[in-house]
Amino acid sequence: MLQSISLRQFQSHKKTFLDKLSPGVNVIIGQSDSGKTSIVRALKWIWSNRPVGSSMIRHGKASGSAAMVLLPDRIHVVREKGKGINEYRMRTLPIPHEGTKPMVFEAVNTGVPEEVEKALDLQSINFQFQLDPPFMLGLSPIEAAKALNEVAGLDDIDRVLGNLSKMKRRNDDDLRSAVQDRDEAKEELAKLGTIERMSEIANLINNLIRQQNKAKDLVQQQMELTGFKCAIAIATSKVKKLSKWTKADEATKELGQKLDRIQIMEKKWRALQELDRDIDMSQALIETWKAKVERLEKQWHEKMPDQCPLCGQGGKK
Repeated sequence: MLQSISLRQFQSHKKTFLDKLSPGVNVIIGQSDSGKTSIVRALKWIWSNRPVGSSMIRHGKASGSAAMVLLPDRIHVVREKGKGINEYRMRTLPIPHEGTKPMVFEAVNTGVPEEVEKALDLQSINFQFQLDPPFMLGLSPIEAAKALNEVAGLDDIDRVLGNLSKMKRRNDDDLRSAVQDRDEAKEELAKLGTIERMSEIANLINNLIRQQNKAKDLVQQQMELTGFKCAIAIATSKVKKLSKWTKADEATKELGQKLDRIQIMEKKWRALQELDRDIDMSQALIETWKAKVERLEKQWHEKMPDQCPLCGQGGKK
């Protein structure tokens, strides 16, 4: 149900706003070529997104739009097209002084956004133009019946009945297949013979199952043994590595002992070197004192007289 219609730069309408439309029949009157039909075209443009060109835009203007308000949910739908814009905008009108952001949908090709289509809930029979033939009188019996079905919702009933027919056919096919399987099972049972024979077959099946279980157990045990062998091989490899490390440890200890002896010998060698230096210094000192003694003896011989002035004995020897 429409509450209002507004057009902006749409065909002959520069700015038109129709408000407080009646929930029943509304009559739009005016002179010829005053834009009465354009209002219906605008509504159909919103509903069908056709035509897709720019023929709906007022001549000389960059863009045009058409809007409608639907009751009772007060859904406000705007269709706008122009330079750089081609979209639908839809929102629920707020209470006074409260704004809500509209949902924006791009108008792609000739389709109408699903949300807008559901909100409008219109069909082609909802639009009647001035030169159209009287409603349904110009339709063929089949088209009239289809239109009545759409109006009364009979097409939904036909769709449901069609779905029920499909379900019935599927169930009949499943039933026939089940009966065929049952008959085949009966034939197989008849081939098996008496109950005693069936018992023997059951015993054989049970024996086979037991043998199969034993085989599975043997395979599992074999896998476990294989795993144990692998674990033993890994452990053996680790032991060998440890033995190598043990030998290396012994060699390290022996090397440490040798290093200790070498350090002791180095200490003794340093002590001997210090002693050798002391000996060299002592020899040098002795040589120095020896030279001094020789020099003193020479001086003494030179300065002492041949006879002692006291005892008269010879002074030089």
